[in-house]
Formats: sequence, C-alpha cells, structure tokens
Amino acid sequence: FEPGDEALAPWLERQVGHLRPLAGERVLSCPADGPLRARFDPSLLAYAVRNGVRNALKYARSTVRVGAAVRPGRVEVPIADDGPGVDPAQREAMFEPFRRLARDDDARHPGWGRGLAVVRRTMTLHGGEARIEDSPRGGARLGLFLPRPPG
Repeated sequence: FEPGDEALAPWLERQVGHLRPLAGERVLSCPADGPLRARFDPSLLAYAVRNGVRNALKYARSTVRVGAAVRPGRVEVPIADDGPGVDPAQREAMFEPFRRLARDDDARHPGWGRGLAVVRRTMTLHGGEARIEDSPRGGARLGLFLPRPPG
C-alpha cells in the first residue's frame, strides 16, 4: 500500500476508459476534470473503481456516470447508474463478502458477491469509506470517499 498525492481526474478517466468496452449499448461517462487531487494508491484504488463501475454497468438501464467532487475534508468519487436501485435496508449488507441481494433478474446478472466487499476493504485501507445511496439518475449511487492531501 503506497498512497500518494495524485491528480484524480486523469487517473479516473483512464480507469473508466478500460471499462468502456463492457458498456455495450449503455453510456459510460466520466466528466471529472480539473486540478482535483486526492491521496490514494493508484493500483489499489483501481480495484475499487473498476469493481464499482462493473457493478453499476451490470444493473444500469442506459447510463453510468463516474465523477469526482470535493467534500469537506475529503474527495468523493461517485458512481451512479439508472438501474433499479437498492433498498435502503439492504445497502450495508451488500458490502459483506459473498453476499448478493435476491432479485428477480439474478440469472441475467451472475456474480459471486465479492466486488463490493473488495470496494469497502480498499476504501478502508485508504482511510476512506464506501456507501450506497439513491442515485439522482433513479438507480444506485456508490460513493467512494478518499482523504484530501494535506495542505
């Protein structure tokens, strides 16, 4: 684990670029830009971002949007989709290893339930957090929170 003070927007665009072939007909956008910096280990954070985006693509109807925003004392990487969303009572359980939500469409969305557990662990190692909320797009929004660099 080797965190450093990194420019977030260009790094994020590269991560999203690697996943664009998985989007198919869905729109995968990353409008993050500017001089936003965060403290993170690029190789390790890639696991969290890529798992979060793959999960969003799995359930999105047409759009997944990845961004970056400054919050008090930290930086957020929101990953939002326009899929069915997640019941608030089940959101925390989604971060448990090998835990999947029972859904009618599980046959169309196979998986083992490891992705969001990896996301949570990665964010904890960074001194940050991961949480799921409602997306302004109508689906789920995964917020990845990182510490801001000192100064």
